[in-house]
Amino acid sequence: MRTIPATLVKALNDLGLSNYEASVYAALVLFDNAEAKEIIEFLGISKPSVYEALDHLEEMGLAVKRITKPARYSAISPDMAIDLLMDKHRKAADLALEAL
Repeated sequence: MRTIPATLVKALNDLGLSNYEASVYAALVLFDNAEAKEIIEFLGISKPSVYEALDHLEEMGLAVKRITKPARYSAISPDMAIDLLMDKHRKAADLALEAL
């Protein structure tokens, strides 16, 4: 089992990702593209947790399913991912200020 640096996971948590999503996203960046089983083996986390994280990352636009059988995933670039996450926070802040 390998670990992703805790400082990276914490930073991605602060941007709105769960621990599993942060770890899976970081692993995808390291791998360039990977099957879920490679991520499971690399991170040593459960299959359901990896699939749930992959699904949510894909919904958020942070990961892309490249091949369907077996499914291979790629992360969008870190620059793009950070921009997406920051934009989500800016929109939420704007809505909160408007409501207040």
